Amino acid sequence: MRRSIIITSLLTIIAITFIIYLTPSSEDFDPSNPYWNGFSSLYKAHHPQLIKGSLDERLLRNPSNTILLIVGPEKNFTEYEAWILRHFLEAGGRIILADDFGSGNELLRSLGADVRLNGSLLVDPLFKERSMRFPRIRNLKVSGVDEIVFNYATILEGCGKPLAFSSSYSFLDLNVNGRWDKGEPKGPFIVACELDVGKGRLTVISDSSIWINSMLEMRDNRMFLERLIGDRSL
Repeated sequence: MRRSIIITSLLTIIAITFIIYLTPSSEDFDPSNPYWNGFSSLYKAHHPQLIKGSLDERLLRNPSNTILLIVGPEKNFTEYEAWILRHFLEAGGRIILADDFGSGNELLRSLGADVRLNGSLLVDPLFKERSMRFPRIRNLKVSGVDEIVFNYATILEGCGKPLAFSSSYSFLDLNVNGRWDKGEPKGPFIVACELDVGKGRLTVISDSSIWINSMLEMRDNRMFLERLIGDRSL
C-alpha cells in the first residue's frame, strides 16, 4: 500500500479534479476509488484535502484547527517532513496515524514517540466480523463508540494512554496459519492509543484499513473517526 496523507482544516477545503472523478482509481486509500479499498465514502462525507508528495511549511499555517490523517505509509518521511510534523504537533495540530505493516514506526521514532506497531497479525477466533482476521474491538475508551472492526491489523506496544483493546481471546498469529500455536502471545492487546505532544495530540491506530469503503460502516467505525476528530472538520 502506498503512502496516503490527508490534511483537513476548518478553513481549507478543496475539490478533487474532474479527471479523477471520471477515471476511478483502484489504488488503496484513494478518495476517487469507489471500490472496497478506496476512500471515496470518507471523502464524500468529509471532503478532506489530499496531499500527494512532500509536506511543507503550509501545514504550519493553522495547526490548531487542522487534523492530519496519515494512512498506511510505505516510504519513510524525510528529516524535513519529520521536523514539519513535530512542529505541527507542538503548535496544537492533531495527527491520526493509521498503520499496520507500513513505515509507521519510522515516523513514530522521528517524532520521539515511544509507541510502536508490533507488525504481527492480530486475530480473534471468537469476537470477529467475517473471519478471525477481522477482529471486533469491544473495549474502547471513546465516548459513544461501543465496538469497531479491524481488517488484517496488528497491535501497539509502549503506549501510555490506551484508547482501545482487543479481547482476551485474541492472539498474534505469528506464523499466519489461522490457529493458535504454543508460544504465540494472547490478548488483550492495545490497538489504539493517544499521546500529547506539546499543544497537540498524536493518535495511533494499528489498522490502516479501518476507514476504507468496505469498512467505514462496520459497527462504529465511522463514529470512531468522528469522535477522534472532535470539534475539528475532516
